[in-house]
Amino acid sequence: MAIPDYQTLMLPVLQLLGDGQVRRVVPEVTDPLGEQFHLTPEDHAQKLQSGVQTTFVNRTHWATTYLSKAGLLSRPSRGRVAITDLGQQALAMKPAKIDVKFLMEYSGFEAFRAKAKPQAGSDGGGVVTLGDEQNPEELLYRTYDALRQSIEADMLDRLQAPGYPWESFERLVVDLLGAMDYGSSTDETRLRVTKLTGDEGIDGIIDEDKLGLDAVYVQAKSTKPRPVSVDRLCRHSRAALRVSALTRASSSRRRSSRARLKNTFDGSAGGSSLSTGGPLRS
Repeated sequence: MAIPDYQTLMLPVLQLLGDGQVRRVVPEVTDPLGEQFHLTPEDHAQKLQSGVQTTFVNRTHWATTYLSKAGLLSRPSRGRVAITDLGQQALAMKPAKIDVKFLMEYSGFEAFRAKAKPQAGSDGGGVVTLGDEQNPEELLYRTYDALRQSIEADMLDRLQAPGYPWESFERLVVDLLGAMDYGSSTDETRLRVTKLTGDEGIDGIIDEDKLGLDAVYVQAKSTKPRPVSVDRLCRHSRAALRVSALTRASSSRRRSSRARLKNTFDGSAGGSSLSTGGPLRS
């Protein structure tokens, strides 16, 4: 059986507390309710998107919170609940269901809901109403997911637009890799886009260490919104490896040249004359 939503739990919670005993929400309320709804170990283990609390415990807490706001339950101490006289009267009515609509008949709950309404003058554009299954916390995660998906779609539309500057795309790729902790630091000198022409196919270079002895060479490719074949990825990888080898060889030659020049200078200073204005002689 699926985990009941928080409104479905309201009446069973009130009925369980109808004996007047003070109970802890966890486990003295959640355990009997779990048995009543025939929840499996997997149902009990299911967690919210935050990963902090299980879904069933969270929904039970929201059910008790709403019943308390309506005055049907009291909270004698932290984590403990008990039925009130008003709650006993509600049970005496033998309702088929207790939900938000039922609780709106109580002034305490109506005042609680009024505080959550948008202020006068607000356009209310960002307000989302609760459904039958979403408590406020679950609604928050659902709204976050919807906003994230909207932003992702908007970003993809901009990146795939025909007029999007390719040099901006290269900078975006390098910045993204930097945000993913590639490179020795967030300093822009460690994350750089190559010049627009004559870069031997490399679009960006990320230094993996502060001395620049190891680097990540980036090729940024903008493709149409379709899966990229393995063969195409292999071609790009082989090209990047060839350019990386050429770049490393070039860097090695430059280091060797500097070393030879240093050795020549050291030898001249140690045993040979150095004529001012003339060539360096050994």
